[in-house]
Amino acid sequence: MKKYLSLIVAALLACALVCACCACGEKNETDPPLLYIGEDYRIVYAEGDAAAKSAAESAAKSVLGYGGGELSVVSDSVAAEGKEIIVGPAGGREYSAYTSKMAKKNGWFVGVLGGDVYIQTNTGSYGGALGAFEQYFVRQAFDEETAVYSSGNYPSVSVRLNGIPLSFYEIVYAASNTRAQMKAYELSTWISENIGYTLDVVGSASSEGEYRLFIGMLNAEGDEGENLSSDEYAAEFGENYVGICSDREILSESVDSFVTRYFDTGEQVVSVSENGSKTLKCWEYLNTHLQKQSASDAKQIIPGVQYEQITMINAQGNVVTAYVLVAEAGAGWELKAATHPDYRKGSPVVSTVLNTAQLLQKAGQDVLFACNGGFFRMNDHNYPEGVLIKDGQSYTHVNNGLGESGSCFFGVTKAGEYVAGDYSVLQNVYSDLWQAVGGRGWLLKDGQLNDICFGDGDALGESRHPRTAVGWRENGDLIFAVVDGRQDGYSDGVNLCDLALLMQSYGAVGAQNLDGGGSSTFVTKNADGTLSVKNKPSNANNALRAVGDCLVLVRKV
Repeated sequence: MKKYLSLIVAALLACALVCACCACGEKNETDPPLLYIGEDYRIVYAEGDAAAKSAAESAAKSVLGYGGGELSVVSDSVAAEGKEIIVGPAGGREYSAYTSKMAKKNGWFVGVLGGDVYIQTNTGSYGGALGAFEQYFVRQAFDEETAVYSSGNYPSVSVRLNGIPLSFYEIVYAASNTRAQMKAYELSTWISENIGYTLDVVGSASSEGEYRLFIGMLNAEGDEGENLSSDEYAAEFGENYVGICSDREILSESVDSFVTRYFDTGEQVVSVSENGSKTLKCWEYLNTHLQKQSASDAKQIIPGVQYEQITMINAQGNVVTAYVLVAEAGAGWELKAATHPDYRKGSPVVSTVLNTAQLLQKAGQDVLFACNGGFFRMNDHNYPEGVLIKDGQSYTHVNNGLGESGSCFFGVTKAGEYVAGDYSVLQNVYSDLWQAVGGRGWLLKDGQLNDICFGDGDALGESRHPRTAVGWRENGDLIFAVVDGRQDGYSDGVNLCDLALLMQSYGAVGAQNLDGGGSSTFVTKNADGTLSVKNKPSNANNALRAVGDCLVLVRKV
């Protein structure tokens, strides 16, 4: 649906037009036939509307001037017949009730609906619309989906729900649901600001519209969905309606996620075509649309192991600085879970990532990279929250070594395969793990965003924080990301959705969120063989935090 870190640009033509769907490229058998303005059309204007009549006459001259024949010009007092070019709020036509809604705020619209061409404006001026009509409908062929809009600099130029322009819909909230009412008005404001249409908002008891977007109910019958978990919502798609419903506590997030998934796609032309009911996760509303601004030259540690510093920014001006390391499969390294040498099961000894890496180096290991690992209980003896396995030996004393039941994990099996997952996955693979650390938020599964911590499940997932993640590509490459945060102007941090999208942008097919906040640390080997911290931890004066465990890359012997 959307490429992460891609730049969204509203391309404006010199004449201030944006073509939302013009006929171009190769045609195939499923495309609608190309159409041309010919003598089989007539032009219809709204009776008594002088501006519409004048525009209709100008449109006729334009067609004649380009060899399209002399078209008759009539008012809407004449019954609809054959193909028509409809100018202004003409009555008695299929979409007469919606003509005032076709143009964006302070703009105009020219497009094909039901086989007829509509030329509409809500400014009283038809100049721009007539220019678009001539360029896209008279001078060249068009098809049954061609539409041109005044730009307005809206991120989304055209949005259709099941073939119906979004402007035709009214937003209908469940009458007894105050949260639904508030969200309906918020959604109307968002659509007005981002797409350019002002949709009517009404309670379900007062709704008489033909096309309806229900909030807090799935359909006109008032169904509210069943068996939804605390981070899910239901969406129902009918021929002339869409319904969004969830637990009342997360209704706002559910609607925001729906908007992110279907409307806020980063594309100018959006066409939503769905049927029936869907159960969807709510995490999508967390996407802040970070865009990559710059990257340092990749720094090689050994051939096949390199890292870079990247800077990202979103439309709200949030700046994010991250460090990403890629270790190519077969490049002569191996991954280890590591702790301070004195660490014992039931008696943890914490140590900074740099100190742990240096102690490994002193013990004869050629350390290439290290980052913080699993979550740990800082106020409870520094016990590991999740699983911790080093060289096949468990260091977690809870639940027979499995750790706390709400934890996720990342690990390497004895056969060298990477695996991440929730507690149920851990139970299945535990006996096969060679290295493993705990985490929260199984970010990627089979290349897709999977389990973004949400709301009452883990509020930490919603907010921007320093983060650490590990993931892998299908070919066995490992990817590590440490994102700095809580430092205005340098790096605000990311939520878990942004972190998952960042890992996905580097080609990861699986990824796990690790401990973050003041624990997030990125250590690499320098050209002179020493180890140093490259990121800026969020602690006072960028001090390093002592953590329970780390993930370390060492040169394979």
